[in-house]
Amino acid sequence: DEPTRGIDVAARRRIYALIETLAKEGKGIVIVSSDSEELFEICDSIAVISAGRLTAVIDRNESSATPWDEDQIMKASFEGYH
Repeated sequence: DEPTRGIDVAARRRIYALIETLAKEGKGIVIVSSDSEELFEICDSIAVISAGRLTAVIDRNESSATPWDEDQIMKASFEGYH
């Protein structure tokens, strides 16, 4: 939950490197963060929970110049409040 909140840039990079190493070893890693830029950098897919329910699971689009659909993520973030 918020793995890099309040730490310096060097420590953040070390955490990202550790996450990448573990992922390459085939381990699944769940990151809970409100920092969308952090999620966009280190995640292969993003699950959005809004008002206590899962509203979307969005996979990285490797073939696109913009790998994430930020509008889709934001829409899903508020979907639970309709």
